[in-house]
Amino acid sequence: MTFDSIKNFFVVLFALCGAISVVGGAINLILNWKKGSKITKHEITLQNHERRIKKLEDDSEGQESFTKVLCNSVLALVSHEINGNSHDKLEKAQEELQEFLINK
Repeated sequence: MTFDSIKNFFVVLFALCGAISVVGGAINLILNWKKGSKITKHEITLQNHERRIKKLEDDSEGQESFTKVLCNSVLALVSHEINGNSHDKLEKAQEELQEFLINK
């Protein structure tokens, strides 16, 4: 064995170690990139759910007025059925219901 053959052996050995290190780093980068994209997907899903919950909360505040208008309309119908002469209550309930449906 000569010095040149020993030197070549170590050069090849270090080259192989460097190649293995580069390939391992690339694999690690790809795996971390996929994990990062999963986190991003979860964040987007969470933001979508937060938007939906906020919209439902906003709609539920509007539902209270809808429920009130609907109950007033039903009450006017019941009153008309009982009395047979509550036309002004029916007209008022109709106007409230139309106003609510138009503005919604």
